[in-house]
Formats: sequence, C-alpha cells, structure tokens
Amino acid sequence: MHPAAHIAYEFGDFHFDPEAARLSHGGEVINLEPKAIAVLGQMVAHPGHLCERDELLDAVWGHRHVTPSTLNRIVTLLRNALGDERTAPRYIETVPRHGYRFVAEVREVRDKAH
Repeated sequence: MHPAAHIAYEFGDFHFDPEAARLSHGGEVINLEPKAIAVLGQMVAHPGHLCERDELLDAVWGHRHVTPSTLNRIVTLLRNALGDERTAPRYIETVPRHGYRFVAEVREVRDKAH
C-alpha cells in the first residue's frame, strides 16, 4: 500500500501544514499555539467561506463552553503572525457579529506523507 499524500496550503509567502501543525513564512517556522493552528486550519481549508463564530468554536473547542473573546484573541494572534490588519485584511476578514472569512488566494500542495 502506498503512503497517502497529505495536503498543505500556500498563501502569500506562507506555507501551512495542518498535519504537522506548522505555519512558516519564507522557510521560518512561526510558533503558534495549537488552538490558533486549528482555527487557521478551519479557515484556510475553506477560503472565501464565512466561518461563523459558533462553527469555529464548535470545530476547535468541541462542545465546551468557550466565550467569543477567546476566539477573538486567537484571531488577533493569527493576524499578528500573518502581518495582517483588521481594517485592511489581506488574509482574515471580520464579518461583524457573524464570524471570519479567509480572503487570500490559497493553493493546495500535496506532499507525500513521511
């Protein structure tokens, strides 16, 4: 049996490998906490899709009660890591009172599993 390929993503100068939980920029790994990697993974896998707050909270935190401020903090961490701005987003757009949308063009990269 051949090893399955896994999917990584590229956008701008970033490479994101959700399986390895790694975001890199120009070959340099950006350290992010696991929940930030999970939120990024949800958004990058569906570029242009409105990821509603409840959808993200449920996908990343399961059925545990987590406040929206926790998600806001994670999105702020992601914006800082991506060099993005809330008022002029290149990557993460806020849709007030609804959620977030990953607005950059995303390319899928199929890598052979190790």
